[in-house]
Amino acid sequence: MLRLISNQKMYCAMRLAAACLASLAACSCFSTARRISFAGEGEKQAAVELTAGEVRYAGYFKGRDPSGTVAQYGVDLLQAGRVVNHASCDLLPIKDDRQCVFRFSHDRECNVVMSCSGHLDAGGPTVVRARLSIPAKPAEFRLDRADLIVGQ
Repeated sequence: MLRLISNQKMYCAMRLAAACLASLAACSCFSTARRISFAGEGEKQAAVELTAGEVRYAGYFKGRDPSGTVAQYGVDLLQAGRVVNHASCDLLPIKDDRQCVFRFSHDRECNVVMSCSGHLDAGGPTVVRARLSIPAKPAEFRLDRADLIVGQ
């Protein structure tokens, strides 16, 4: 019995270490320019200074996702009042659980570099307008917090 408990603790420690390393890797892919936090579905925007070139997106999710729920960000980059780039980014389902820390079965906290990106022809003041939508939520789904992380 003691060996089983030790193995479980070792497994939990390994999962936590893997999640921390994945989070660190996500942050090392680009420098964070802005973080936009959501407590539920909706639209938010934030001003940020970006340089010309590729714009990358990462996501943070904390909550309960028992069934591979789909959650998406629609991201518009605006300069001088007009949309200069649009991206659709999938936050959920998380395809690689090594990016997550699990608590109490389906409760998880995840840091994910999303496969979407944008491009700016000109640098300068940019408004990031983001919409978080969760089209189909199972009854067990719970969103505590979701962040869109904008970086280059």
